[in-house]
Amino acid sequence: MKNYWILVTLNLTLFTVVHARDTVNFSARILDADTGMPIGCRIHLVDDEGNYQVPEGHSESFYLRHFGETLSDKELDLQNRDMTWALLEDGTFSVNMEARDGYSLHIVRGHEYERKPITINLGDKEGAVSETYTLKRIIHMKEQGWMSGDSHVHNLTPEGAAWQQRIVDVNYVHLMFMGDVYHQVKDHVHGRESAVSKDGWFVDVSQEQRDANMGHLSTFMMKDHVHPLKRATGTGPEGEAPNEPLNWEVADYVHDQGGFVFHAHYLIWPGYGSAWSSALGKLDGIEWLSPDFWSLRTNTRQKIDVSGFGKINSAELWYHMLNCGIRLPLSGGTDKMGRTWIVGGKNRFYAKVDDWSWEGMMDGLKKGRTFVTNGPLLLVTANGQEIGAELKSDAASMNVKLDIKMISEKPVDVVEIIQNGKVVKTWNLSPNGKSFESSTNLTFETSGWCAVRVKSNEPYWDNWGRRASLTAAHTSPIYISIKDTLPADSDSAQYMIGRMNETIKWHGNEATWSSKEYEARALQSLKDAKAFYEQALTRAGRE
Repeated sequence: MKNYWILVTLNLTLFTVVHARDTVNFSARILDADTGMPIGCRIHLVDDEGNYQVPEGHSESFYLRHFGETLSDKELDLQNRDMTWALLEDGTFSVNMEARDGYSLHIVRGHEYERKPITINLGDKEGAVSETYTLKRIIHMKEQGWMSGDSHVHNLTPEGAAWQQRIVDVNYVHLMFMGDVYHQVKDHVHGRESAVSKDGWFVDVSQEQRDANMGHLSTFMMKDHVHPLKRATGTGPEGEAPNEPLNWEVADYVHDQGGFVFHAHYLIWPGYGSAWSSALGKLDGIEWLSPDFWSLRTNTRQKIDVSGFGKINSAELWYHMLNCGIRLPLSGGTDKMGRTWIVGGKNRFYAKVDDWSWEGMMDGLKKGRTFVTNGPLLLVTANGQEIGAELKSDAASMNVKLDIKMISEKPVDVVEIIQNGKVVKTWNLSPNGKSFESSTNLTFETSGWCAVRVKSNEPYWDNWGRRASLTAAHTSPIYISIKDTLPADSDSAQYMIGRMNETIKWHGNEATWSSKEYEARALQSLKDAKAFYEQALTRAGRE
């Protein structure tokens, strides 16, 4: 329909009629290229000047709530670094736009589909225009037994999580309550999948136990919450003193219920607790908020300075713990708090499952058959065994053949093999490399581990959140056992002993305890953890 503006000069003597641009009602539907069926996705639509075009029923102006006491159901619109995205349940939208050329439409659905940038020209159009677009898979991970998951989500109701996971293609969502939010989700806390799970999509609800100093814990398969119910413990602005219960005590409590525990958002917050609890055999794994383990450097909440080593990043800390014989697989999550996060956007993990079920996911996660990613997809085997496997040999050494395949819709520049914490093989890919396949052989003369990691050198515009600017992925370890001995590395053991000494200082100088008895119990467990690393140092000296 034609619109007209009438402009009147100040002396009211001249009338000029100016034709405005036509308005076009543009609608589109987005289909799966393989099935021909409508598909959930998120879109970002702007004109040639970068102005966001708001689909009908959506908004670009909304309250960017960080975290509150009321959980959200459907989040129709989310924002990432000032870019608004509309979430489409059935892949359809319509929007009234000026009849002009140069609109840009971005369509995104998870990591297994192509990322489709589209130019829309409406300069010669009028009335209503309808288009159909298709999204094609670059790989079908489910067909190969891999289930995607986000292990750290807040802010949503179980119903809201079930709605959003289908749009972003995350098969499993682990919701965690904090403090009094428990009372809104308590009917879903029963150590199994939530009733909202259906048709091969899974949601469960558990608790994030939060200590401001030891670090946070992601609990799985929890049937009853940690008592007393607090939003946080520990000292500092986020804590409610004292530092109780201890992280490893929480792990024991969950284990007694048949569940398991990962250290939450480990990469930026390993705290004092991860090295402590893992040495006691209480921690089942670690959760990476972002796979960007290069650029974070020493940007952790507790910048622990170990004499002779200085500050190290959390990936190095993880490597040191693995070198001392601790087994810690990876999960990956977003720590979604509000509408500046998207489920599975900042980070997700994939687990190899024996059967497509919630129980299958729990089993794959506990066994460490996982990798974390914000884009690249990794298929890695060692002597034909999956990620997380233990390869054993009674001989003096062992040869391990790694087969590596990577596919990504985001550019990747480097593929690396890590053996016992060291980069032993590097491939530099061609610019904007999106696929890679190779095999290599490693020799182990002592027990140890290996893993594969990939990364980009430059930030990618659609990586969610500032800490996920680099594209990256990392596998959980594959463990090598020579003559049934535990791994031992002298440098790693010395670092971990020093880290425990710093933790003991924190225990006596800064931590807060409810009683002398509790303080003594905490100190004894710290000494036990330090003894584990001292044993690793002794083993290393015998090699």
